[in-house]
Amino acid sequence: MHYIRRTLLCLVVGVIAFGVAGWGFRPKPSWEIEISSKAYFEYSAEARSKDDPILLSVHDDEFVWLESEIIALAPDTGDHLQTFRPPKGFYFRRELLNLTDGRLLASADLPMLKERTNFLRTCFAVIDPKRRTCERERILEGEWKAVAGGESAWMVTSITDGFKLVFKNLSDGTKIKELEFPKGYGRYFPFDVTVSPDGRFLVICESIKDPPSTGFEIWNIDEKKLVRRVDLPTRQINGEPLRAASPRFESGTAIRIDGRRASDVEMPTGSWTFDVERLEFVVEDRWSPAPPANDPPLETQANKTQSGATIWTAFNLTGGPFGWFSVYQDRERIREWRKVPFQYQCLGYMGGPYGTIYGMNVDEVPCRDEFVALIWHPPLKESLPEFLHGIVGTFFEIELVRDARYWHDGKSGAWRDIGCHGSDHTQIRENALLCIRKSDDGRRILQSWPLPPRDPKWPALGVAALCVAATWWVCAKRYARRLRLAA
Repeated sequence: MHYIRRTLLCLVVGVIAFGVAGWGFRPKPSWEIEISSKAYFEYSAEARSKDDPILLSVHDDEFVWLESEIIALAPDTGDHLQTFRPPKGFYFRRELLNLTDGRLLASADLPMLKERTNFLRTCFAVIDPKRRTCERERILEGEWKAVAGGESAWMVTSITDGFKLVFKNLSDGTKIKELEFPKGYGRYFPFDVTVSPDGRFLVICESIKDPPSTGFEIWNIDEKKLVRRVDLPTRQINGEPLRAASPRFESGTAIRIDGRRASDVEMPTGSWTFDVERLEFVVEDRWSPAPPANDPPLETQANKTQSGATIWTAFNLTGGPFGWFSVYQDRERIREWRKVPFQYQCLGYMGGPYGTIYGMNVDEVPCRDEFVALIWHPPLKESLPEFLHGIVGTFFEIELVRDARYWHDGKSGAWRDIGCHGSDHTQIRENALLCIRKSDDGRRILQSWPLPPRDPKWPALGVAALCVAATWWVCAKRYARRLRLAA
């Protein structure tokens, strides 16, 4: 009988020791620092390796669409390396141009105020976060935009009955080329003219011509000639003509252009993508892979990664005990559908005119066959009996939707909790997950969680085994002593 009692006691001790040790060995951040309440990750800067400094942009108090400074931090410790600030009166734009040598081209504006509506200036500077230097600073009169590669910049400005396009060299400020449109473009409006990122093509909406028309023009800047005039696919809405408006390059040579009615110039009636190099409209690809069989059928959602692959997730809009993910290169599947073994809940965000539904989000770890999954867990209220809601609700937020991030090894198929919770801003690096969140005392903090995360199961099991062995030894020794005393 004493063996049974001893075994039960050892089991109780082992379970308690395993739980306490598991909590003690849970994943923890490598480091943690306090940051400004207006600091965010500088997402436009590519983190090419784990040794690249962490860049934070600090939004300005007055001009909230601009940045007052860029902060560089050491990736392994979070120590402050350098704070980059533009010249007095200037503010960084929310975009950095990644140069081929790892440096960054930053552009800064002198904000346009009521008392200086015609006084615009642009400052360009090359930032080297690793060397902690700011090089080749250049201030140009007017509103300029850099060309990909960072060697030159362009500006469109109005002239009598038209406009002109000017390019300047950023190293010495000299004019490289100039293209004038002195006649027939008297209705010039800056948002209806744009230049491709590589500086080769000019797009002009014909609504700025005299007389105005409905299409748009593609010009070759180097040859200074009209390549083609293009009409919108839809020319009329309810008998009212649509005019091309607000061209903007999304990537490479693909331009997004709106169609607007003269009676409602504020709201676009349609929008299309046109490739200025291939000279054709791009048909939006609505293809999606077939998800795993399920009743009801699963929804799919795409996430384009930095490597060019697409991670597709499959989930149920009403939530469920698990979801799925797969990896595709274009339409070729390079990773089979894998189960994401965690209960999830769908959340809706208004990211556009129709909103976007998120069930779960899976992203890749750079340079590794590993993934990070963001899961929104249902609130604790749904897991508790109704009679416990009032009691537990006194101590916990039982209606709060909890988010969690899990690491997945593509080779072994293992899943582990990273430990990062309650963060809206994250950045995945080769060896760490960086997250910005609020601490329990209300401070805004930046944390670095190691990847892969520590698995607390095995050290906790070792501690539990030692406690069980120690308990058995103590009980056996006491029992032997009692036998001797009894004899």
